Amino acid sequence: MINFDYAKAATPQSAINTVSKDAKALFIAGGTNLVDLMKRGVMSPE
Repeated sequence: MINFDYAKAATPQSAINTVSKDAKALFIAGGTNLVDLMKRGVMSPE
């Protein structure tokens, strides 16, 4: 699996600031199956 960074924001503005720095960054929320999608090759942290 390709390594990736995970950041937990303390505030909504902090989350926006973090994501705005990287065009490939994604928001994830409860119930998101991002890891499962990465294991199946559907999503990729490039």
